[in-house]
Amino acid sequence: MNSFKCLNVEKVEGVTIVALLDEKLADPLRVEQLGKELLSLADLQPPVIILSFKGVRFFSSAAINKLVVVERRIKARQGALILTELETGLRDLFSFSLLDNHFIIRDDRTAALAEVLPAQK
Repeated sequence: MNSFKCLNVEKVEGVTIVALLDEKLADPLRVEQLGKELLSLADLQPPVIILSFKGVRFFSSAAINKLVVVERRIKARQGALILTELETGLRDLFSFSLLDNHFIIRDDRTAALAEVLPAQK
């Protein structure tokens, strides 16, 4: 994979697992870089991405807008974006802004993987 500045990226059974590297995403240049990196992942085939917010304490409205754009591209490509490990404050932000109805949000990586991987029998 490419060298990322805002993300730690790994593959698990064809699923792209992404961890955000910044505790606070507010700087406009950093948010723009994040958007570019996520969009490059959205163009993968298939675009199945689990995005971990572990350790993220602040996510600006500009960063949320980038996330919406990425999610739309992924859906247009018949893929899935699952958000996971949101801290309480961020979970509340998504809930208050009704974004929890727009995004698939799971508590942890295991639950997110179960959402996209076929059931193991």
